[in-house]
Amino acid sequence: MTTAFRTLQATLAVLLLTAPPAAAQPVPMIDAVPTLAACRNPGAAGNLLPGTDLFRVDVPLAQYPEAVCNDGTPGVFYARKARGRRNRDRWVIFLQGGGACRDGQSCAERWCSIDTNFGAKKMSSRGAPSPGMNGGGIQSRRRPNRFRGWNQVHVYYCSSDSWSGTASNVELQATDGLGNPIDYRVHFHGTQIVDSVIDMLRRGNGPISYTDHRERRRVLPDLDDASRVIFAGTSAGGGGVIQHADRVRELLETHNTRCTPEDCRFDVRAVVDANYGPDHDALGYASSTLCSGAGLCDYEDVFTDRWENVDQDLNGAIQDASCRGLHAPLGDEWMCSDLRHVLENHITTPLFVRHDTQDELIMGNEVDAMFDSGGVLLDFDLWGSLTHAQLEALPLLDTTAEEGSVNGGPGIPTPGVFGAQCGHHGSLTNDSRFLRVRAPTPGGQLQTTNKTLANWVRGRPRSIAIEPFAGAGVLASCP
Repeated sequence: MTTAFRTLQATLAVLLLTAPPAAAQPVPMIDAVPTLAACRNPGAAGNLLPGTDLFRVDVPLAQYPEAVCNDGTPGVFYARKARGRRNRDRWVIFLQGGGACRDGQSCAERWCSIDTNFGAKKMSSRGAPSPGMNGGGIQSRRRPNRFRGWNQVHVYYCSSDSWSGTASNVELQATDGLGNPIDYRVHFHGTQIVDSVIDMLRRGNGPISYTDHRERRRVLPDLDDASRVIFAGTSAGGGGVIQHADRVRELLETHNTRCTPEDCRFDVRAVVDANYGPDHDALGYASSTLCSGAGLCDYEDVFTDRWENVDQDLNGAIQDASCRGLHAPLGDEWMCSDLRHVLENHITTPLFVRHDTQDELIMGNEVDAMFDSGGVLLDFDLWGSLTHAQLEALPLLDTTAEEGSVNGGPGIPTPGVFGAQCGHHGSLTNDSRFLRVRAPTPGGQLQTTNKTLANWVRGRPRSIAIEPFAGAGVLASCP
């Protein structure tokens, strides 16, 4: 070995020892990982149809930098200005549904639409239709819809967190079919998307305008001038309504021009569609797949796990403040991860619940999970009868809720209820389900969700319509 070569080796050794360590490469966003980019699948469920009923508005990231989807694309909503002077100050603000994910593997599989009907379109706004979308049900322009003339807002779901997350740059890991690790990064910003849309509707970034299908410029009214707001959601969107209803109501009341410290002539109401069913704390878990597969064998185990590993560690979730305020001192804050518990105990905003006693999705999932009730395994018949009993009990919430007046709380307004037996999961944005499915009131009148909801919003009788449960299966009268 020559002297010159030894000198070169020594010099390199010194350089290697004294050189600063190479900067760690950041974990890429989910859409920048080659394996995940290759398997990206929009999914078959939860997609919007292009149309001209409501028009697309992108949330400007310069003003709302955290209002982003899982993949960092901007939040999106669709809007239609009210028709007629009497509707100018009336609003429907709807949160879209579309499932969720709970860890690195399930989020990657959701992106690729593996073992789920949902896909990358529920994690990104890249595929949201432009310039507009079709509107059905409560958003329909059709004459039977009693809300057709209201200002309509449909908030696109792309955060996979039931609208509750606040966590940025969450680093996750999945494995491919060969067991190779895949590292990627996502955001869970459902809360920030909700907040940005509310702020934009309040003209926090100036008046909102869009160009309709006739090339006319339309400007939405100021939400601060509203007289009525329906804050609604289906499925995961219903979960967002449950957690945010009181917070959104209080925010809107604070800024509404009709409210003074002495009086508030402003009505905010919450509508939860397809996010109900038997009480989780009344079910048995010892026989369930959660117990055999994950060792979660009772109610506390299940929701402590959800609280710690999903809502807090993964999503950084925002939950109903009064639920957390009541339960945190007791050490059972995990109960606020149970949406049914929050709905039945902590929402003081006037509430309407629409649910099907044979809900094809929720019922199927809970029966497949092999829960039991009183030692009897859930089947479609038992699940339906338990759900029906809870729908019947909803009007009495003020006598049972933790925040009911009977327990010294602020009181729970009597909910409106619509319960069908048609096997449907969501209803609010579907013409046939919202405008044609009927159920009887206590007086025997058959009426639709549309009419029952309208009666409830206007404080009229017949704001409860529940189909008597007739055993497992879909009724022949369903459209």
